[in-house]
Amino acid sequence: MNLYLVSCSDATGIRCLADPPLVVQLLAPGDTEAYSDARAEHRALRPLWYRLITVVPPRPLALVRGERVSVDLGETWHGIHFLLTGTAWQGEPPLDFLLRGGSELGRLDVGAGPARWLTSTELALAQRALTGVTDKELRTRYSAEALSAAQVCPEVWAGQGTPADPLAWLIEGAGKLRRFLVDAVRAGRGCVIYFA
Repeated sequence: MNLYLVSCSDATGIRCLADPPLVVQLLAPGDTEAYSDARAEHRALRPLWYRLITVVPPRPLALVRGERVSVDLGETWHGIHFLLTGTAWQGEPPLDFLLRGGSELGRLDVGAGPARWLTSTELALAQRALTGVTDKELRTRYSAEALSAAQVCPEVWAGQGTPADPLAWLIEGAGKLRRFLVDAVRAGRGCVIYFA
């Protein structure tokens, strides 16, 4: 399972928070079938009284320059979260942002569960905190035994399988994440985080 971050303006995030199917237009632009399916799924999740009333179709997202820039952390996400927080699933803000930050965009499944939106302010806090965690610091936090004991996915920490050097793999993923955050924050953007 891969983790993706996609930049978006706060205006786009607010619209997606109010109407979760719109996030599909951000994540899969031009895929009208995926958007129709999301709209139908969202409607089915609503109470019966809501489904009986006529709802005016929303206007499509009008994205501005700098939105929809994305990064795929692949399967490094869980190891990066562990190195940042010292836990497999918990952690303290803002360094827990990959798994716990932001607001869930409804209950709509966009790949492997609902997407979450981090405002530009939340993303700036995460970026500032991550700046304080250098590659050298990540190396000192790395322990194959601790990652294995915490059942951090994928279980490659004992040096079996791919990648051959799990620490270098995590450092590379953290570098991709840092670059994405710097660019998004510089542009005044937040982001949507989702699994697929």
